[in-house]
Amino acid sequence: MPPPADAPAPPAKPLGGRFVYAGVPAGRPELRILENLAFLIGYDEDRRNPAWVAYRLPGEVRFTEHTRPSRFRADDRTEARVRHEDYTNSGFDRGHMAPSYAIYSRFGKEAQLETFLMSNICPQTPNLNRGRWGQLESRISGHRPDAPSWSKDNKEVWIVLGPIYAEARTPLPSRVAVPSHCFMIVLDEDEETAALRALAFMMPNAEQVDGNLEDYLTSIDEIELHTGLDFFWELEDPIETVLEMETAEQLWPVSSN
Repeated sequence: MPPPADAPAPPAKPLGGRFVYAGVPAGRPELRILENLAFLIGYDEDRRNPAWVAYRLPGEVRFTEHTRPSRFRADDRTEARVRHEDYTNSGFDRGHMAPSYAIYSRFGKEAQLETFLMSNICPQTPNLNRGRWGQLESRISGHRPDAPSWSKDNKEVWIVLGPIYAEARTPLPSRVAVPSHCFMIVLDEDEETAALRALAFMMPNAEQVDGNLEDYLTSIDEIELHTGLDFFWELEDPIETVLEMETAEQLWPVSSN
């Protein structure tokens, strides 16, 4: 499906492409790759969840009348064809990976509707989904057109996120696997120097997720260990090694402008 006429043109990046920076996550060749208007999914048919979702988020807000559909749709490109009803009365939220507001505000309604495909959804506890996870999404994209955000401050950021199965959890009756944690990696490239920095988060998919966002900072190496994925593999080895081994000591500041 071609992008809508009002969608921003993809950047001309030597490393990466329209959705991902420095290579589509590797290490899981069995995943089904699903391309959408504004994000890419590596779908895990066995677990009936995305294994990762990646997108580039520009800073400029172009669409402001954000509303949400009332239902999610099965993705006929998958064999699992998970349905909206498969989560009903499960105790878990239908947790967006590529977020509705972020995608709508930059790429428009048609792109936003694709975030409501069940291939973009993982079971998340209400406390995680509506709490720290939502707070992190807002820090990346803002939650209204005039809100500050990392994407606005840095002109654009690159995000890759998904579930982690570090502990065995009882699946939903529909056989959708329940993750023990969820991860999110936010990457920024300096426009002038091409220097890279990243924030990596790993949050428990628990009944209570307390503390500050800083409490969930980790390294990309740690996320790779738990997921079997290899991120940013197109980078030169010395750059990739340093980027992925370090755990940020604090969050990036957010401008009040």
